Amino acid sequence: MTREAATPIASFPSITGIGPYALSWPYFSGTIRAAIVEANIETDLALTDFSLAPLASTTSGNLYLTPAAAALHAGKPLVIYRKTGIEQGWQGLQGEREKGLETQLDRNAMIEQELRAGVDRAATLALQAITGQAYSGQAFASRAAAQAATTIAVLMTISVMRGKDRLIYVSDAAGTALVTADGRKWSPQYGTMIPDHWAVNTTPGVTDMTAAAIACCAFAVNN
Repeated sequence: MTREAATPIASFPSITGIGPYALSWPYFSGTIRAAIVEANIETDLALTDFSLAPLASTTSGNLYLTPAAAALHAGKPLVIYRKTGIEQGWQGLQGEREKGLETQLDRNAMIEQELRAGVDRAATLALQAITGQAYSGQAFASRAAAQAATTIAVLMTISVMRGKDRLIYVSDAAGTALVTADGRKWSPQYGTMIPDHWAVNTTPGVTDMTAAAIACCAFAVNN
């Protein structure tokens, strides 16, 4: 394996000029997407609204908005994420056994492509049916904003910005991490839970996060 574990999402609380907006993970050319958050909804920017330096990287890079996009969306939260195309390039050239492996790898890649397309299409169609518009997700600039919000009923995940990162929540009738204004309860996305999912660590080292830490540990044990 030549790729370390990474969360290829970068969040910025406010657009303040063209950048740079730092990416701390590797990416291929053409795989980076950027979205602005407005009315608690993420909306993808056009690929012509930003550029990358370098175009591809094995370590990290920077995203720059065009002056027009930076001016239009000034003050709005910015989310940058990676969407790598699912491809399979291995060829079996040493007999039937390797050819069989190539066929299986091809099949696996095709299934992953279908799953991604199905998820994207399902979310788009459901939101279009309810709102008449297509959105890529529902995100909140702060925990307080999430608590005061009415969520889109068909969405089962939301995100809350935490500095330059974001916390991911899933809808959970027994959730204790977050409750939105519509009464929906939310839990951390499995495998990503930290005490900050339960409370805002306003001043690290000073803010009392004991209750949040206990709740986080209980969730980890029971899920």
